[in-house]
Amino acid sequence: LEENRRLIREFKENYTIAGIKERASRVIREMAKEGITAIRTQVDVDPTAKLLPLKAICELRKEHAHVVDIEICAFPQEGVFKQGARELLEQALNDGADLLGGLPLVEKTEREQREHIDILFEIAKNYDVELEVQIDESNNPKDFMLPYLVEKTIKEGYQGRVSATHCISLSKVDNKIASGVIKRIKEAGIN
Repeated sequence: LEENRRLIREFKENYTIAGIKERASRVIREMAKEGITAIRTQVDVDPTAKLLPLKAICELRKEHAHVVDIEICAFPQEGVFKQGARELLEQALNDGADLLGGLPLVEKTEREQREHIDILFEIAKNYDVELEVQIDESNNPKDFMLPYLVEKTIKEGYQGRVSATHCISLSKVDNKIASGVIKRIKEAGIN
């Protein structure tokens, strides 16, 4: 996973708006051929890519509006603690992103992962947007942040406004624990 993230950073350092638009346009055309009329996409917004991917996808959203509705999720691929990361996410929400993404596991410690989630809620509430969080991208049951996301959703009154994706660690915890978390997910209205 770390090597993958390093390679992605290297690739992003050479991003161009034209290159992003060319690749994304190809995907949009293929999806439209299959009858897909709505797309939600996570767009990297981080200190490496900055706002370049957002700008490219916002342009495509206008260009393809007659074919497909595109919903843009500002996604902090490199976390929320790097210098300027939070400001970039907020700028993305001002510049056309429709919702906010998250990736707590990219942070180094459990405490930072929880703070990552706290920051996501703070930003989302300030901008009145939904959250889409890639949570627990790990086969390690110790990386189980889903319960914290669920309880934070309830505490913040954000029921029905949070999507949890990936949730891989859920398959690695005890069935009794998993059942309890799934019950709370339903109570929290998490998709």
